[in-house]
Amino acid sequence: MSESLANNHIVVIGASGVLGAECVRQLRTRGAKVSLLARNLEGLDPEFDGLERAHVDIGDRDDLARALGEVRAEGIDGIGTLLG
Repeated sequence: MSESLANNHIVVIGASGVLGAECVRQLRTRGAKVSLLARNLEGLDPEFDGLERAHVDIGDRDDLARALGEVRAEGIDGIGTLLG
């Protein structure tokens, strides 16, 4: 039996890639609130429409901080886990 991730907010970095997208799917099936960071927002799977998202260049620390701020500004108090 999989552990429930309800009440957890997980940010997936690289969500437009194959592995990132599968992580999003698996986390959602376990009840996690998932936010997406991606270099290519247009490449996100349409099934993720409605999820919080932000464009990010992970090689740029300032841009990463900005993107994390964007998903935090969507009404959550904090971020429990980063996955990337």
